[in-house]
Amino acid sequence: MKKKMALFFIIISLILLSACTAPWDHTESEKQYDGYIYYLNQDRNDLRTKGFGFENMKGQALADAIADKLAASPDDAHVSPLPDGVFIEKVLLENDEVKVTFNKLFEQVDEREKTLCRAAVVKSFTQIPEANYVSFYIGEELMEDDSGNAYEKLTANDYLIVSAKDIEQEQILTLYYGDQEGSHLAKESVPASVTVDQNIIRIIIERLIEGPAYEEETSLISDDTTLLSVSVSDDTAYINLSGAFSDTASTVSPELTVYSIVNSVLDNTSLKKVQILVDGEAPASFGGQMDL
Repeated sequence: MKKKMALFFIIISLILLSACTAPWDHTESEKQYDGYIYYLNQDRNDLRTKGFGFENMKGQALADAIADKLAASPDDAHVSPLPDGVFIEKVLLENDEVKVTFNKLFEQVDEREKTLCRAAVVKSFTQIPEANYVSFYIGEELMEDDSGNAYEKLTANDYLIVSAKDIEQEQILTLYYGDQEGSHLAKESVPASVTVDQNIIRIIIERLIEGPAYEEETSLISDDTTLLSVSVSDDTAYINLSGAFSDTASTVSPELTVYSIVNSVLDNTSLKKVQILVDGEAPASFGGQMDL
């Protein structure tokens, strides 16, 4: 099974850095719209929105209309997010998922442009009332990143709103390990180079599995543990770990292990909840003490 790409994409401030205004024009902000189409600015390095009336369209008809809007630049300030030569071959609204198929030229596009394009497309299509997710295809195949993670079932919440000026940037993550005795949490500041196609939650969990940099601290997760997948829904992070994670509870406090994950994720994101899964399920008991 392919891993789900949920990813932390460092994307794209909806607040213009050059002025304290909304991303759409002042004249538009005074009007009522059903939603917004996400475009790029003239320099193609940040998202811009433009109001859009649904005009009683629903379902597939609305999906087709949004695809048409994304394909064209309405004015100089709102540029189509589709890179040169790239077009949407097909849009299919199926159940609660919009399946977007690009032509093969998309594979040759710079990674920066790919990411901005995907962000604009996901944010635009998930405004359809019937659509919760967007998946990307090239031909009949799901689009994947270099690690084989599929760009499927993405939501607007997969795009945390920060600056897009630096598509790759150094961040300081606050991570929680155990103290030397393994009886309390110890906070550590860890530098990390984060790119737009990486999920910050994935980076956090992988760093926790690797263990702390300092001898005075201890790892709270078995190093045999594998991160199977990460997804985000509403304000909750879903972290799916391999069965080896359960072995951790036999060597350290189950509470410390759980709260090292929860605190590390919540301190570094805007999310409010964490659901830990083991092999896709929430165990009734972790270490005989905690109901996950």
